[in-house]
Amino acid sequence: MEMLNETIGASNNNNKSNSLHSEELLNIKRILDEQKEILKTNRETRLEQIKYGHEATKDPADMAGQEADAERLWLFLSRDQNIEHRVNKALKRIDYGQYGICVECDSPIPYKRLLIDPTCELCINCKSELELAN
Repeated sequence: MEMLNETIGASNNNNKSNSLHSEELLNIKRILDEQKEILKTNRETRLEQIKYGHEATKDPADMAGQEADAERLWLFLSRDQNIEHRVNKALKRIDYGQYGICVECDSPIPYKRLLIDPTCELCINCKSELELAN
């Protein structure tokens, strides 16, 4: 029964199957987990920089520089939050057995493409069509 539950948990509910080997999937998962840790460290560092980056100064040029630095750090935090969201979505797709399948056309996404961007959800054809439409 336990083996059956593992099989059901690893299969896709929509009967789509990814073409990745288990070693490839483990490698991608490791990459995503590493990205998640890097993003967490970056977030903590940037929040500390924002918190302690505002030194008491009356010099307008220094104040403007501090504000510009803080704005840049907030932009980086926003970008990293978006990436972290994509990483979490990819990890969920792995858990549900849907990783490596194009969300538009259900075609398998090649392993080499996933190595370049482990968070991608679209095959190259669907991504190209989307970019042309925009």
